[in-house]
Amino acid sequence: MIKTESELLWEQFCRNVGLPLVPIPTEARAAGRTPDYELALGELRVFVEVKQIDPNREEVKAKQVHTASDEMLDNVPGSRLRGKISEAAKQLRTRCKHEQPGLVVVYNNVYFRRVLTSEHNVLAALYGRLAICLTIPRAGSIISEPRLRGNRSFVPNQNTVVSALGILSQQQPTELAIYHNNFARVPIDPDLFRIARVQQYRHYPAKPGARPGWEEI
Repeated sequence: MIKTESELLWEQFCRNVGLPLVPIPTEARAAGRTPDYELALGELRVFVEVKQIDPNREEVKAKQVHTASDEMLDNVPGSRLRGKISEAAKQLRTRCKHEQPGLVVVYNNVYFRRVLTSEHNVLAALYGRLAICLTIPRAGSIISEPRLRGNRSFVPNQNTVVSALGILSQQQPTELAIYHNNFARVPIDPDLFRIARVQQYRHYPAKPGARPGWEEI
């Protein structure tokens, strides 16, 4: 089976940083929708599904005529990531039992649209899009505190098998940003990934007057 660019990059990254990666045999994966890899972290097994965002028709056409830009292309924040997470969750469910966490790793193969996996798009995909509510009564307009709304991948009753989302960077050397799921059935201990070239984040609720976002852990 020919490996995708994201799979090759993930394998190289794990070798470079010393993560003990074990590919799941192709035969086992062919028998059903199962994850691509497992990480052997001591006695713990973390199952990993690797996904890749490739250019869609609109992006291919724009690139061919040299007009590609985020202003001209469809850019619903987080939509492409949500689709990948939903696919990966189905595959992780076949292996993640009891106390076994699942990690989804995504690589953005649309090199001219890094925004697809930016922190803002990750936040929109996982916990919702940033929004405010504007009320206009007779006495004057009232603007609500910033909050996250709309479609989201991480909620208490959906995709809880996904312990975290990892984003492989497009830069060299490759880095991994891990965004932990606050609602994960089996959370990943951040100490397992406290190594070079890995950053970890957790979503925090908005404080009064502040925007909801990420805190590094």
